[in-house]
Amino acid sequence: MPQGRFRFLIPAVLLVPLPVVGAAGRLWQRLIHAGEMAAISSAVADLPPGATAAWTAKPLLPWTSPVTGQVLVQRETGSADFACKDSVYSLDGSSVQLFAITLCRVGRDAPWRNDRDGSERWGG
Repeated sequence: MPQGRFRFLIPAVLLVPLPVVGAAGRLWQRLIHAGEMAAISSAVADLPPGATAAWTAKPLLPWTSPVTGQVLVQRETGSADFACKDSVYSLDGSSVQLFAITLCRVGRDAPWRNDRDGSERWGG
């Protein structure tokens, strides 16, 4: 049994409500995968429809490896002031998984952004 000021640490951890643990896990997932969404957006930015590119996301934690994959732009819709690109991206790994994403921008110089938070992909 821990002595001194740490003797209540283990029982206090057990009293943390499960919804708090679940919410913290979902927040952690979003923080980790935000870099992946940014890497995919950067790869899609200059691609015309039908083109593919590799993307790499730097890991949030130094002891984890970077996440890599491929992205294919299927089509581009809209105008110069409001444009969207429908794309499919993959994650490199032991099994091939494909995910659809739509990236949009408002304005010619605006960055490409995801139209949703990727909750289907990230399990949130």
